[in-house]
Amino acid sequence: MIKLLSKLIKLEDFELTKHSLLLKNDTSGTSIHELEKINIDSIDEEFINITLPLRSLGENHNVTLYIYENPISKEDLSKISSKNYKSAIEFIGKVSALEADDEYQYASIELTQYDKFLWKKVCEKYDKAQERVMQLIYQEEQDEF
Repeated sequence: MIKLLSKLIKLEDFELTKHSLLLKNDTSGTSIHELEKINIDSIDEEFINITLPLRSLGENHNVTLYIYENPISKEDLSKISSKNYKSAIEFIGKVSALEADDEYQYASIELTQYDKFLWKKVCEKYDKAQERVMQLIYQEEQDEF
């Protein structure tokens, strides 16, 4: 029996699993505070892969990542822009790989100084969301046969 996708999706599947990410390039002294310009592509226990504007980072640059669990309001962003990173989870890392195209840089950052417990919680949120997506895909494939 074929089930409608709308019957498989639950309300909690729509919970936002997106963190706001701000970045400070400690090597060059520059910061990126435009939330829409930084995207988390993937994460694991020791790395975070991000997309960001061209010429934001260089190979082996040291960076500080500020991750917020909730979306940041414009008012809060203006406070943060004045170097007030309260309520962020802070991670320090080093650019280990860097690629670029005509519009963006793609950086792999190895985390070097961070709270492993907090980072594991961030990873678990993303893993849970990915598992749910895979369940839906698997269920849909099973219903087709």
